[in-house]
Amino acid sequence: MKKIDFKKLLVSFSIVSILVLISMILTKNTMSYYEELNKPLLAPPKILFPIVWSILYTILAVTLYKFYDDKNIRMSIIINLVINVIWPILFFRFKLLGISAIWLILIIISLIVTLVKIYRQNKFFVYLNALYFIWLVFALYLNVSIFYLNRG
Repeated sequence: MKKIDFKKLLVSFSIVSILVLISMILTKNTMSYYEELNKPLLAPPKILFPIVWSILYTILAVTLYKFYDDKNIRMSIIINLVINVIWPILFFRFKLLGISAIWLILIIISLIVTLVKIYRQNKFFVYLNALYFIWLVFALYLNVSIFYLNRG
């Protein structure tokens, strides 16, 4: 069993946390916008989002730690995270529902590219990140549905 490198683990969680914090600061006081929107039948309650994202960001931080020494995969994960944390700014701060849906497609493509790289080295982390992929696809459904239900 490989020894845990706590410095790399701390750096990995710090990168994820800093990016999420930036997004939270830039979307502060804008989350009530979601309550005002017409939502599709399968829209989860607002309380579910921070729970799910806490789990997903933990998975991403652990994945970043696992591939920390592989510069190619590490950069791919960080790029995906940066693209990811821009989405709430587009959706909540700027209320760009259509652009945020397109942005979600970019996040999904970025994740697929990352998972292909990871697959060559460790299939377990592909399966672990499948949760993230499924949530992104569901988020795309929600985003597109909200865009459709609130246009005009």
